[in-house]
Parts: sequence; C-alpha cells; structure tokens
Amino acid sequence: MLQGKPTSHEWLSGRPWDASYQDGPAPWDIGRPQPAIVRLASEGGFAGAVLDAGCGTGENALEVAALGLSVLGVDVAETALAIARAKAADSGVKVEFAAADALSSSAWGAGLRRCWTAGFSTPSTATSDQSMRPAWRR
Repeated sequence: MLQGKPTSHEWLSGRPWDASYQDGPAPWDIGRPQPAIVRLASEGGFAGAVLDAGCGTGENALEVAALGLSVLGVDVAETALAIARAKAADSGVKVEFAAADALSSSAWGAGLRRCWTAGFSTPSTATSDQSMRPAWRR
C-alpha cells in the first residue's frame, strides 16, 4: 500500500482509496470504459505511449491497449489494480498496471518518468480540488 499525505477523498471519507474497491464496485466504477474514452479511441485520438492516471479497475486502459498501443495504468488502490490485472489476463490484452500516486512528485522519480504522447485521468470530485492541480501539470 502506498503511504503519504491523505488525498482529499481519503480525508473526506476517512478511508483509504483501496477500501473503496473492497466491498464491491466503487461508486464511480461503471464496469466499462468511459464513453468519452471509447469515442476518442474509435476516432484515433490516442497514439504512442499512453498513461492512464487513476486507472481504477482498468476499463479505460484496456480499451486503449486493445488498439495495440503501449498503456500504463497507475492507481493507489492495490485492490483495483488486482482487478485490472485479472481483466487484462482474461481478455488477453497487453497492458501494464503499477501502484503509484500520479500526483506525487516521488512517483515520477520512481518510474513514471517516461515519454508520454497521450495521457488521461477520469476526474472526480475526490481529485478535482485546487490543491492537487499543480502536481498534475508537472
């Protein structure tokens, strides 16, 4: 489990991100790729190496990786990553999943520093507060 300063979601809920996935699907997990990701993928909106920051259970990462692109999905929730890896194994789609906090500068030094041609994150109220935006722009 990743350690560090609690995120706004953790602070507000009083639970770590991982707990959101332990009692069934998280409230934001729709069980399929987000419609905007499906549309962008079908229109050729992704190319090269792609980063899915906050990948959760991997639906969006799998959608993009199915195009034959190199995709790294990162999340702080180990339970979500285990689900994502199982989906990838079941589907036969090659995608890499790693435990990392994409908003932490230490994560970039620990292996996320690559050349990305595309990246996305599904915004939620838990991650949209102003204090977190400067880290995402680095």
